[in-house]
Amino acid sequence: MSIVFIDLEVNNQDKVLDYGAYVKKNVHFHGNKKKFTKFIKGNEYICGHNVLMHDLNYIKEEVKSAGIVKCVDTLPLSALLFAKRTYHRLVKDYKLDRNILNNPMVDASLSHTLLVEEIEQFESLPSNVKDIYYLLLRDKPNFSGFFQYISYVPMNNRLIELIKETYNNE
Repeated sequence: MSIVFIDLEVNNQDKVLDYGAYVKKNVHFHGNKKKFTKFIKGNEYICGHNVLMHDLNYIKEEVKSAGIVKCVDTLPLSALLFAKRTYHRLVKDYKLDRNILNNPMVDASLSHTLLVEEIEQFESLPSNVKDIYYLLLRDKPNFSGFFQYISYVPMNNRLIELIKETYNNE
């Protein structure tokens, strides 16, 4: 399954100023709308941090034109899988100096890194917890793409029993 990580820079007038995309090291894009659409074409999934609530509002046509219909959003996954973190924004270490502008290509690569961490975190969970998450969230837009992307198949489909067993009837 092919996936492209994306990020946009949008101004206060809701105009996209800059496009970035990342597939893997040395396969990335930073540029304009027309070339962005061409770059993302052929991927099955699009992924980004807050992509569902933000980025897709600005690039629906480009994504549709590229033939991409599946989406993974790292923001809600971060809140679920790293619940003890005090915040879930994308950590942009390159912006330690406030005068440095956002770079959507770098931010797209950071979304890739975060998704890898999220997959590792999900895989480290006990199987019953993974099954509970899947059974509760598989049809929710913020999570369905993730479960499809990792091809998750639950070991147990009995949600109520799983919850009672896992949480000792709490």
